[in-house]
Amino acid sequence: MWSLLVACSSIAIAVVIASYDERRLYEDLMREYNNLERPVANHSKPVTVHLKVSLQQIIDVDEKNQIVYVNAWLDYTWYDYKLVWDVTEYGNITDVRFPAGRIWKPDVLLYNRYSVDPGLKRNISTPMWSNVKAEMFHDR
Repeated sequence: MWSLLVACSSIAIAVVIASYDERRLYEDLMREYNNLERPVANHSKPVTVHLKVSLQQIIDVDEKNQIVYVNAWLDYTWYDYKLVWDVTEYGNITDVRFPAGRIWKPDVLLYNRYSVDPGLKRNISTPMWSNVKAEMFHDR
């Protein structure tokens, strides 16, 4: 019984320390961050955004009208130099998630898209995450 109590206490302490480090990291990264600014040190330089389209499903092919209906995910990554940290100062945390709208995000729109579901036409707010190298990843 005693060993179970010690094990549970150790886990609880580790969770408290981890959440403190994560909160401190998030607060430090967001302190001077402005999500309206492009993440470049020199504003005459572009932000390079890497796009990846992952085809999940071919739903239908309309040969006569030359239309293909697919289910696909659009993933994109970019470098945000403002979101870099020393892992040793933050409990060895190597990545952190951000709610949509808190981080600069490129405007990406598929011009030839069509949605059967009108709900999918709105701008979907999805979380993003950053790793210690300040690479930003937009989740699907």
